[in-house]
Amino acid sequence: MSAPPDPGARDRPPSPDAGREPAIPEMAEAVFAAIPEIMEDMRARPGRETSLAFLDKLVDSPTPEEAVTFCAYLLPPRVSVGWGYRCLAPQTWTLTETDRSLLQLVEDWLREPSEEARFDVLEMASAIRPRSPAVWLGLGAGWSGGSISAPDLPPVPAPAFAAPRAVNASILSLLARAAAKDREAALRQFVGLGRRIAAEWPAPGPHR
Repeated sequence: MSAPPDPGARDRPPSPDAGREPAIPEMAEAVFAAIPEIMEDMRARPGRETSLAFLDKLVDSPTPEEAVTFCAYLLPPRVSVGWGYRCLAPQTWTLTETDRSLLQLVEDWLREPSEEARFDVLEMASAIRPRSPAVWLGLGAGWSGGSISAPDLPPVPAPAFAAPRAVNASILSLLARAAAKDREAALRQFVGLGRRIAAEWPAPGPHR
């Protein structure tokens, strides 16, 4: 697996193309309206905050893990997977050989997205138990678009909440593996990266 792109250059995942990916909702409540299942994964509810303001509030709340959840839903699916990849790939201490092989497929798909590459990730991730952070990320990639049925079967789309829920599970399970003394700093680092990606991404409005 090649090294993750230098975070000092651009805080974006390896491949997402702003010309083809959906815009990020300016207002936090629009994220909840678009995918109501987010309310099953977090208790906090937005008022009239912008998405970035709500994210900032969550990370400083008594349950900062919900900032991870919101960010996973806020970013477009492939961008969200790319964010998860950027969080997970450097954590070599937690990766098995199987995880490494799966992450290589995820990286290949992020850099050169195709239906064949996406299905390769989905097929491998679906067969692995237990579900490690890398496996959840692979499922997020597999569920990010297209069909989740075999190529010789009628297409079946994944529900809209599937990919962000899997990315959320990936990052939260990664944090759960970290030493207790390191979790807060790691969480803030991960959310900070997600926030920078969101701040740079196109939004449907002049103000962010």
